[in-house]
Amino acid sequence: MLTICDTNVLLFWADRQDRLTAVAQQALDSGRAEGNLAYAAISFWEIALLFRKNRLVLPTQHTPSSR
Repeated sequence: MLTICDTNVLLFWADRQDRLTAVAQQALDSGRAEGNLAYAAISFWEIALLFRKNRLVLPTQHTPSSR
């Protein structure tokens, strides 16, 4: 089964896993292990807009130039 992540899930998974429920964390782990994890490209656009408007501060290990 395909697991589709929205913007908040991507943000929480990257830096605030404590905000994910155990069920959500298990779904992400299973989806990743099985190669069935997906996201909408618009989520990355939303993250970029949040960063640009200073509504999102990236953790030091996740800088725009780190990838």
